[in-house]
Amino acid sequence: MSISIELKEKNLNILLPDNEKIELILCNAGSFNMGSAKNEISHMRNECLHQVTLTKDFYLGKYTLTASQLDAILKIDFDEEWEKAKRVYKGIYEHFCAGKGENGSYPAPVGIYVANRIFPLFNKLLEKALPEKYYFDFPTEAQWEYACRAGTETGLNNGKNVTAMHGKCPNLDEIAWYCHNSDRKIKPVGLKEPNAWGFYDMLGNVWEHTRSTLCEFSEEPEIDPEFFGYRGYSRIIRGGCYWDEPWRCRSAMRGQYVDGEQRYLGTRIALVYK
Repeated sequence: MSISIELKEKNLNILLPDNEKIELILCNAGSFNMGSAKNEISHMRNECLHQVTLTKDFYLGKYTLTASQLDAILKIDFDEEWEKAKRVYKGIYEHFCAGKGENGSYPAPVGIYVANRIFPLFNKLLEKALPEKYYFDFPTEAQWEYACRAGTETGLNNGKNVTAMHGKCPNLDEIAWYCHNSDRKIKPVGLKEPNAWGFYDMLGNVWEHTRSTLCEFSEEPEIDPEFFGYRGYSRIIRGGCYWDEPWRCRSAMRGQYVDGEQRYLGTRIALVYK
């Protein structure tokens, strides 16, 4: 089983076995205001508003990695570490899905362990087809928020704000699955409205890993920040999930998770400049 890449307009597609593909959208370099204003509903101290400039283009998954995409990836043979990851994921899948096949368009419960073996797999097998000095990885926290906001500066990435910290939020209903419209169950990707750049489900449904770790923001402008902080073991996750209240499903909301795979964690694959 092999994989390949196709460039299609502003998209880069990873072609997988079983006619599956992972669609990545080009995000051009640019500047934006990261974090949240102090008057935003449920503003947190660690969301200090500051300007960030990203000097390199990058690609980011249109959706979080899905069950059918991961099933296709698991059919690829690579090395002993990858075979070990396959066995680990099989146990994870049976734990979260009771060993039953699940709709292939659901987000796959892929966290740091399995994803950290998918990235080297892609980088090695697609090395000759990648743009020079680009490689697959998690996005940085800044790249994630830049793509999520897609030019917006509001609490939500559809140009609107959260109407209340708790309870039903009509503005969030348009774009996200959260505790008041999901029946507290994970949902297939792509059913809500995308943001202005075409990304789906960046808020709600599943939290998404970044490669940044927990740190405090500065008020000073930053260029290409990695955000590796004083708690290097604590990975930043973004976006909120299907059982969260509206205040946790904002563009600026920062969560953290140490390691492992959970049903409420997903992976959105990025192609970034080294």
